[in-house]
Amino acid sequence: MLRHAPEPGGGHRPSLPRGRPRPSAWLLLTTLLTWTTAAAAAETKLTPLITGVDAELAGEARAQVAEDRLTCEAPRWVVGNHGRRLQTALRTLLRSRGYYGPALDQSLVRRDDCWVLQISVVGGARTLIRKADIRILGDGKTDPVLAETLREQAPRAGGVLDEGAYETLKQALIRDAISRGYFDATFSEARVDVYPDVAAADITLTFDSGGRYRFGALDLQIVPDRFGEALQERLARWTSGAEYDIATLQALRRSLYDSGYFSAVDLHARPEDREAGQVPVEGTLSLRPRHELQTGVGYVTDFGPRVRASYENRYLNRLGHRGSVSAEASPVLRELRGAYRLPVSGRGNPWLVFDAGISEEDTDTAFSRQRSVGVRRVHGGPWGTTLTEFIDLSREDFKIGAERDVSLLLTPGLSLSYRKQWSPAPLELGWKLDTRVRGAFAPVSTASFLQGEIRAELALPLGKR
Repeated sequence: MLRHAPEPGGGHRPSLPRGRPRPSAWLLLTTLLTWTTAAAAAETKLTPLITGVDAELAGEARAQVAEDRLTCEAPRWVVGNHGRRLQTALRTLLRSRGYYGPALDQSLVRRDDCWVLQISVVGGARTLIRKADIRILGDGKTDPVLAETLREQAPRAGGVLDEGAYETLKQALIRDAISRGYFDATFSEARVDVYPDVAAADITLTFDSGGRYRFGALDLQIVPDRFGEALQERLARWTSGAEYDIATLQALRRSLYDSGYFSAVDLHARPEDREAGQVPVEGTLSLRPRHELQTGVGYVTDFGPRVRASYENRYLNRLGHRGSVSAEASPVLRELRGAYRLPVSGRGNPWLVFDAGISEEDTDTAFSRQRSVGVRRVHGGPWGTTLTEFIDLSREDFKIGAERDVSLLLTPGLSLSYRKQWSPAPLELGWKLDTRVRGAFAPVSTASFLQGEIRAELALPLGKR
């Protein structure tokens, strides 16, 4: 056993626990931290002075060059290197604004215990475009979309040379070409010749679009697969061999969403697999839940407390038939409605909807019972609208005091709906406009009337959820 030798005076020195610094080590560590903190506090940041340019450009240049080590205590060579990097950033930014021959002068002096770094800029004359030779070759030469891009964005002789605008034009041509099916498009020549001595530049840009591809086969996968081939073909509305256009895919995506069957639509072309002038397209469609049940309670000043419930079966069979029923009850009003919807063949992806309902309204002074049936054909209309042609037959038996009567109405009509949606379901961000015209005429009906209606809706999120 190891023992400690007794201290003079008969005492013993207690041993320190392992792993804990001795008091002298703590003192050294505290002193080092205090000195480091004081030294860091003593370092004063310095800001280079840039003259001859506007504050926005100077700020952009500073943002591109980190200033973490730029302090009054930094060595001269560190501050000098920072100034040279600033000059490089300034020259790049000046070129983007048409100044290709700027004069930059840097001075660095020590004053009041700190460095004074100043960069003076003389931009000189802005470089003007002397000649702009911009051409499109291939099938895209007559494409209206590419032509419109050139009209709006192409630089012209006499204008100021803007490298950013030049690059933006190139990106726009590539983007438009891909969206229109020119997947082999390339720039056979892209050159900007600058002559700083005369502040002039010549642009030569030749865009070879190549041939325009066409749509190939469409491969749709429905998860889970509950539909027959006939319904899938009707939903797709696809014709192989049509000229490729991204707008066609977007229209198909909207149509699939609007069908009400799917919660997600992943649809994309596969240009990497193109062959024989065609591009295949594939998509994965995720079905919404088959059953949907909604309930609600509320209060209406005219009817009092109210209870509502509705049920929908989104796909009753492999043909895509749908059924729904809804009910509402209050002390004054009671209503029960049902609808059966089925897809039919025809232009505009039409649906046939059969509906029926019964309602009763019982107040202190009157009672009425209304029964109705109707049929409507819903399909795509002009200008991207939804057109509905309908006819309703209703009978109303009512009693007001001691007077009883019956109303019979046969009401045909038309409705037109337009929806602009910026975000897919379930966050339906956008707006909707509905118009409807209907009427009834004697002697087929017990009364004659003509009614027009316009309704607008705007959907905006209150937050991310």
